[in-house]
Amino acid sequence: MSAGRVRRTSPVTPSTHSIAADNSDPERPPIRTKYSGGTPKERSTVKDLDEVAFEREPGKVFRKDDRQRVAEPVSPPYRHICALRIRAADGKDYVGTGFVISPRTVITAGHCLYVHAHGSYAQHVTIIPALRGTRPGPYGEITSSSFDVHPGWLNDQNEAFDFGAIFLSGAGFTNCGAMGFASLSDTLLIKKELTVSGYPRDCENGTWPYQHARRVKQLHSHFVRYQTDTWGGQSGSPVWTTHEGKRYAVAIHTSGGPAFNQAVRIIKPIFEQLLTWKKQGM
Repeated sequence: MSAGRVRRTSPVTPSTHSIAADNSDPERPPIRTKYSGGTPKERSTVKDLDEVAFEREPGKVFRKDDRQRVAEPVSPPYRHICALRIRAADGKDYVGTGFVISPRTVITAGHCLYVHAHGSYAQHVTIIPALRGTRPGPYGEITSSSFDVHPGWLNDQNEAFDFGAIFLSGAGFTNCGAMGFASLSDTLLIKKELTVSGYPRDCENGTWPYQHARRVKQLHSHFVRYQTDTWGGQSGSPVWTTHEGKRYAVAIHTSGGPAFNQAVRIIKPIFEQLLTWKKQGM
């Protein structure tokens, strides 16, 4: 990767706030439809970077598949959630998910941007908010080669810091709004039902958003673990809930495993880093 294409993480400025300002989209129940189909590997013809990054299954569907097809991808909060088309350093194309936090900043999993098996950042990523099948996204698409990932992922491949940002040129996405994010206490988070919304590659080849919601199974200082159904392509998805009448991402989905699927929890230092990246994209 040529010099100057990747932004390095800047020092974090302390903040007295625990919640970033949410967008002004009105709260209303999301409209969803149930999906039923074959097994994941029967439906997928596209690739994700999860197995490349972790050498394990990219996600898990627990018991029966309870994921729901989002009926209106242009409704909030789904219009803030983006399908990613990733051209990796190996020259191959992969899929992922991200979410807009300011007009020119999109958050995703770190391994969607920097893959240690390749020893390099992706060549470029195309971001498409509210993708709806083969139709063009209603907010257009932007391709970027300007990224940042947390040093803990970049230098140590530490899964507790598997998150990063994509920076957009020009005006960015000014019409789709932005997703709020929050650092919630254990007491608040353990009571919440958390929703993972993204673009799994096993459902319509990652061209339509799906989601599933369940309570937390394990709450760790750096991770949120759940038996919410996910699959490859959903890395970088917001794990969101409602708090005081507004929607907030409280974690970033990154990986799966035999017992749980997992997200990087937005604890205070990660909140501060997201806030820094958000300001860079204003």
